[in-house]
Amino acid sequence: MAAAQVDVQDSYRGVDFEVGCRPAPVTGPCRAFLLRWYFDVAAGECQQFLYGGCRGNQNRYESMRECEIACLRVRDQHSNTGSWLDTFAVYSVSDGPDRAAFRELDRSKPGKDCAAVFATSYRFGETHLLLFELFSVNRISKANEPLGRAVCGAVDMLVYLDTPYVRSLVDRKGAKVPGSITVLPRAVSHPGGFVALEFSARSLPVKKLFRSSDPMLELCAQDGNAVLVTEVVSRNRTPRWKPQVVNSDRFPGGVLKARCYDVSLTGERTFVGQATVLLDEVEVGTVLPLDAPEVAAAGLEPSSADERPSLLVERCRQFPWTLIDYLHGDFSLHFAFIIDLSSSNGDLRAGSDMRREYESVIFAFDEVVQQFDEDQLLPALAFGARTSAGLISQPYVFLSAKDELRVNGVQGVLEAYAKGLERLFSSEPSELGPALTYVAQLAQPAHYYVALVLTDGRLDYGLSTLDCLSKASACAMSVVFLVIGEEGCSRALRRDLLSRRQAGLRECVHVVEVAPYRERLHLLPREALVAVPEQVMQYLALHDVEPVLGVQ
Repeated sequence: MAAAQVDVQDSYRGVDFEVGCRPAPVTGPCRAFLLRWYFDVAAGECQQFLYGGCRGNQNRYESMRECEIACLRVRDQHSNTGSWLDTFAVYSVSDGPDRAAFRELDRSKPGKDCAAVFATSYRFGETHLLLFELFSVNRISKANEPLGRAVCGAVDMLVYLDTPYVRSLVDRKGAKVPGSITVLPRAVSHPGGFVALEFSARSLPVKKLFRSSDPMLELCAQDGNAVLVTEVVSRNRTPRWKPQVVNSDRFPGGVLKARCYDVSLTGERTFVGQATVLLDEVEVGTVLPLDAPEVAAAGLEPSSADERPSLLVERCRQFPWTLIDYLHGDFSLHFAFIIDLSSSNGDLRAGSDMRREYESVIFAFDEVVQQFDEDQLLPALAFGARTSAGLISQPYVFLSAKDELRVNGVQGVLEAYAKGLERLFSSEPSELGPALTYVAQLAQPAHYYVALVLTDGRLDYGLSTLDCLSKASACAMSVVFLVIGEEGCSRALRRDLLSRRQAGLRECVHVVEVAPYRERLHLLPREALVAVPEQVMQYLALHDVEPVLGVQ
């Protein structure tokens, strides 16, 4: 949630009243033939006259509106009388498929100095537009007349957070008019940030039969809901789990509960103990005793009669920054498109329903890519395809020509997709791993990639795909599956991926079914990218990457 403070400024503010709004003392020699407006001091209003075109004073304006803005406001600064126009601002938003349709959300009260505070919200991936309109109210006629408008993108609220930025006013036709607005976005609520944690344990109980311990940790909120689960460290009484990054906002009140379990060969978990701590009080070296039940009743026995089971904080570092802080530095986001061409997609010829749906989903990400990918050079790959006769598909192919490893923007992806279907043949298996490996090789700590995988959901899970999805968690990348096909395919894909996911790894995969968004594709990017900011922050925190502040 952010608040936008809007201040109105006009290009005539501060004009010299004696020069700019007084009639010339001497009539000029030129013949009058140009219709202009001037400020009549005696009448206290703007009136028309014929201007000769010679040099004179500044009391001549091309429109009544320019004259009123320039002279009535200046006069009002010198006198408390008159019919000066009060101004007010109207705040509207366009968040539907029609980018020209705006709905009003709020408006300010009329006054001499138009300054207003409006509240708005933003979720990563949203592309809605914000409209600020300025109106004047004549104190005598009470008529509302438009002064101008300015359109901003929702992402501007984040990019310019706590930084004033100016937008020139235009009329409804887009022509520039006198004046401007200054927008100052401020955060109403601040995220709690992220915490990088690493735990070890000592003196854990062991199984009676095998005298071994196979422990895991479950990090929970105060209400007991699990937020994160670590890997199982096999046959180890003093385990040290992989580092984890937690979102502070997922722990209301800052309370973290660490539950330790012993896991059997069948996956059955036996509760060992629990430690409760405040995130703000955690530091390296903190010992957290486990409040343990009677271990004998659970089929366990103490490994040491002298020491109590406990957790030790091996690493703890706060990351109070947001993704925008990193984007203001030398960190950048990039997008890559990986498209399924396998035969399970059916007819992909021009004009087919499946072809149109793929193209619509690609185009839905146009605005998001423009907002966040600075160079607009996008890798566009295909899998489940071959370039020549044969039975087996190639590991991956570039949709564009061989010498064009990247294409220019989403429009370039669409063109490459159309050309690729002309020269490529659908094939099997639909093995995704090699294409993901290629994108992973492009990713760097300062260049994070979001791989958008468009598929019908029928993938072949070879070892390379499973291995690549596991390795992706250690790379600067996220994988978003956009399932284009029958309803239920995304659930099957999500179930398959979850069953193969390794515990303790950074979550970097998100699955979205396109079907519910067919009639509102403008909302698809928001849902598809909802997990990306947290995934990015988890990667940066795990690798101790700080933002380079002050770099634009």
